[in-house]
Amino acid sequence: MQAKRIDSEVLKQAIRDVASKRPEISNPAICYFYSIDFKRLCARRGINELMIRESMERLFFQSFLSRQSVAKKMAAIIDRELIDHD
Repeated sequence: MQAKRIDSEVLKQAIRDVASKRPEISNPAICYFYSIDFKRLCARRGINELMIRESMERLFFQSFLSRQSVAKKMAAIIDRELIDHD
C-alpha cells in the first residue's frame, strides 16, 4: 500500500506542476510524462501511459484557471482509482 501511495503522490505532483502558471515548473513537468520513470510507474500500476500523456499535453495548453480545475479533478480520480481500489 505504501508504494502505491507514493506512486499516487508522484503522479499528482507532476500533474499539479504541469498545471502551474510558472513556466519554469510546468515546462520541465511535462517532460516527466515522457520519462522512463513515468513509463515504469504506469507499468507498475496498470495505467494507460498514452492516455495520461495525451491528457497532460492538452492540460499544458489550456488556460491557467482551466489547468487548475482539471488538475484537481485528476488528483481526485487518482486517489479514487489508485488508492481506494485496494
